[in-house]
Amino acid sequence: MKQLEMVNGIINTKTKVPLLDYILFEVEDGILTVTASDLEMSLTSSMRVEAIENGRIAVHSQLIIGILKELSEQKVLFDIYLENKTVNIIGDKDKYKLQGESIEDFLSVAFAQTGKLVS
Repeated sequence: MKQLEMVNGIINTKTKVPLLDYILFEVEDGILTVTASDLEMSLTSSMRVEAIENGRIAVHSQLIIGILKELSEQKVLFDIYLENKTVNIIGDKDKYKLQGESIEDFLSVAFAQTGKLVS
């Protein structure tokens, strides 16, 4: 949660580019990297997680942080379905479903706005 709150601090809620309200989630070989950008700078944080497979998706920052605050005392499971860009967040008693965006959509918006890829 600390990592998400840290990268969320860079997000400008008054952006004219809605996709910049999203946090990128990338899992590779058991390392979760979360990234946010305001096009001028990016913030990234990584942590070790239990993951079945690698993948990348962008999720609306305010929605996911609100849900994770509700589930803060629980072990949380993320089921990510890249084919339809959905994320199920499952706690001990609650289940939430969020619509995500592909990382390619996020990167193409960043490139269109700045002429360079956000990394």
